[in-house]
Amino acid sequence: SIARWHDKEIARVQSQWGKQQSKKGIKYPKPSQHVLDLYKDKRHKIKDYIHKVTRWIADYCKTNHVNTVIIGDLTGIREDNDKGDRVNQELHALPYKIITDILEYKLGLFGISMKRVKECYSSQCSPNCSIVKKVSATPEKRINRGLYQDGHAVWNADSVGAYNIMRLYFQQEGIIRTLNQKGLSNTTIIKVAA
Repeated sequence: SIARWHDKEIARVQSQWGKQQSKKGIKYPKPSQHVLDLYKDKRHKIKDYIHKVTRWIADYCKTNHVNTVIIGDLTGIREDNDKGDRVNQELHALPYKIITDILEYKLGLFGISMKRVKECYSSQCSPNCSIVKKVSATPEKRINRGLYQDGHAVWNADSVGAYNIMRLYFQQEGIIRTLNQKGLSNTTIIKVAA
C-alpha cells in the first residue's frame, strides 16, 4: 500500500509537470524535484517497513527458540503472471530478494538458519494429501484468495501454502515428520507499524 500510494502520487505530479513543461515548449523535461523527492520518500518508507517486519520475525524466532526458518523461493514468480494492472503493479513492486536477504542477515545474528524451498504446488495441495506434488494438486479447492476447502475441512489458503512449504522442505531433506494441522483455520494477523 505504501508503494501504491506513492506510485499514484508520482503519476499525478509527473502529469502536471509534463503539462507545464510542454506549455513552455520543452519536449523531454527532466523530472521535477517534487517527483525525485517522492521517489526518495517511497524508497525510505519501503526500506523502513522491511526492516521493521524482518526485525519482528527475527525477534519472534529468537523468543520462541526457532532454529530454522523455511521460506518459499519466489524466483521467477513474476514471469507469465498477468493478474491485472493493480495486482501486477503490487507484485512487481515487492522487493522479494531484498526482504529475504535482510531476513537471512537478521536471523543469522541470532544463529538461526534460513532455508529456501521452491513453492511448486504448495497452495494447491490439500494438507490431507500424503505428498506435495503436481499429481496431488487440486487448484479448484482454493475457492478464493483466502480460503481453501477440502471436503468439510476449511482452512486459510495462505496457511495451507506455508504448511505445504514446510512439508516440501521435509520431503526435500528426507525428514519424516507428522505435522499438526490445528492452526491452519484460525490464523493471527500481526500488524507491524509502518
